[in-house]
Amino acid sequence: QGAVEFVVDTSRSESTWTEGDYEVSFYNTHETAPVLTQGPATRIFDSGTLPGGPFYTNDHTLIQGVDGRWHLFGIFNHEPFNSQVERSFVHAVSDGPELANLRFKGTMMNYDPTVGETQVWAPHVEHDGAGGYVMAFHSGGEGNDSAGITIARSTDLESWQRVSRGPVFQDICVARDPMLKRFGATWVMYYTRCSDTKSRLSGVAYRTSSDLVHWSEPSMAITLPGTAMFNSGFTESPFVFERDGWFYLSFTSYPIEWVATQVFRSRSPFHFDGAPVGRLTSHAAEWVAEGGDFEHGELFITHCGAGQGGVFLMPVSLGAGQ
Repeated sequence: QGAVEFVVDTSRSESTWTEGDYEVSFYNTHETAPVLTQGPATRIFDSGTLPGGPFYTNDHTLIQGVDGRWHLFGIFNHEPFNSQVERSFVHAVSDGPELANLRFKGTMMNYDPTVGETQVWAPHVEHDGAGGYVMAFHSGGEGNDSAGITIARSTDLESWQRVSRGPVFQDICVARDPMLKRFGATWVMYYTRCSDTKSRLSGVAYRTSSDLVHWSEPSMAITLPGTAMFNSGFTESPFVFERDGWFYLSFTSYPIEWVATQVFRSRSPFHFDGAPVGRLTSHAAEWVAEGGDFEHGELFITHCGAGQGGVFLMPVSLGAGQ
């Protein structure tokens, strides 16, 4: 009826609240969901036949450098799977701008037990907007409810320096699998976490920062009902991107099936609920867009994990619903 009640609670704000004006937009929430179609898999990195192996590559990240070459960083370990001794990342690189035939360059970001790190998992790398790169990764800790997330920076994707001695924050439920996204001057970090220490429902949390060192308290972007597990196994490897005015969130729900990647969408990047709009066959999926253009470019997801022999790439279409 032309009236909207808008409430802002500033009681916990660390700074003085100021306001200008507000714009309210209305959306049709009954739009037909897209139909997700997944294409065949192509292996882009072979870690199973490396000398001294076989090795597996698990949660990983892909980024294209300024010279056009693709770089892969990810969990790396001898077969068979043993997450507790995953203590360095693999680094692989393409010869050109095609995302294919990545060459093994070596290992990097070895865990540092002197600052309390017990392993290193699930790196995610993003451009920092100033010609450099930033990496977020899980670095372990003393217990399941004191898991650390660490930040490192690089100017060339070769040499990396942690931004602080120890993690930038710790969180509950084996907090892990961070994904960085920048909205203007604000950094948002999505990561796997449960709702709280009592119910322990699997979910995806997020925090914000302006400097990559100081982070807000966590909020939940999604919590899945009926998914109590000690380590949030239903919402691993979250990834968020925007396309056609919608934000998409995917994560792997390995208790359902090891390759069950669920996809949700929302008009807001900070709140996802309801039923998923699709399910893909992939473990620890990362999304890649042709030309880096998630709005218009062709979309792809990756697949990896123990026993897989490397990392694979698959096209995904978001077709119109019926």
